[in-house]
Amino acid sequence: MKAALWAQPIEKLAPLIRSGKVSPVAVAQSCLERIAAHDGKLMSFIHVAQDALEQARQAEVQIKSGNWLGPLHGIPIRDFFEILCIWFLRLGDELGIT
Repeated sequence: MKAALWAQPIEKLAPLIRSGKVSPVAVAQSCLERIAAHDGKLMSFIHVAQDALEQARQAEVQIKSGNWLGPLHGIPIRDFFEILCIWFLRLGDELGIT
């Protein structure tokens, strides 16, 4: 794989994670390193899970034991919709509409 793991599309990562060719921990680490390198300037994340690597380790154990939960299992975007809801709630509070 030539491109960094953080740059891989989900549709390519998912089968590699399921087959064990790519580790969810390696994907999470790649994403976290990218965030650390650039988010100070971009300020594009309102929340980064402090336990992201632990979640990735748990996903890896589950997948290796045959307990694959679907195409997003092991992909570090699982909480995107939860974070989006938090963002909208904060925005609503700032605008006085909640």
